[in-house]
Amino acid sequence: DYSAESIQGDFRIRSSYGTLNSRSDEEPVENADDLVISTSASLPGLAFPTNSALQWRPFSELMIDSEFTPTTDEDGISNPKQQDLSLTLGWSSTSWGMLSGLKVGGFASQDLSQFDKSTEWGGRTAWETSTSFGSALSWKTDGYAYLYASTPEDDTSDLRFKIYGKTSLGLPLARYLDVSLYAESFVLKGRVEENKDVGMSWNIGASLDMSGAFEMR
Repeated sequence: DYSAESIQGDFRIRSSYGTLNSRSDEEPVENADDLVISTSASLPGLAFPTNSALQWRPFSELMIDSEFTPTTDEDGISNPKQQDLSLTLGWSSTSWGMLSGLKVGGFASQDLSQFDKSTEWGGRTAWETSTSFGSALSWKTDGYAYLYASTPEDDTSDLRFKIYGKTSLGLPLARYLDVSLYAESFVLKGRVEENKDVGMSWNIGASLDMSGAFEMR
């Protein structure tokens, strides 16, 4: 993260990978595979004036959304590996109460593995909240939602919307270490007849969360 009076920015790498294994002879089922690299910038000097402590400022974000391994269809044929490059322009909020941050904007996305497909357009929002109950317990939520417009080349790989949300309760063990109980869910719907039904997955678990920062002068 970088913060100054004229500009605020960040560079992030987020990834997840997981498989579901059973005692039978069936192949493991991949239930998480995501690699996201992004950088964003906002301009505090152009904040939209409001009558409260909540302010809105313009922001932009460049993102590469990929995966570690390509998916396969029912016939065992590998699909093109996900490699989406997107640019989002919109407004981001300052912290206000429980709200740590909120972003609302429009995006354009190009599939780098299939250049013959049209550029996708749509709307996007992302949020983070955080609050503490004394010094022993914290509650955090984060998530995002995408809404996609139709294109002439819509197929079963195209979505109408996708929504992700996570909520967690954390107990501090040390300065940079928390133990958390969490629940997360992912909801999606396609744009063609074959994938028009709404799908949902969810997961609950526990985690050790380590976080820290290095100050650069």
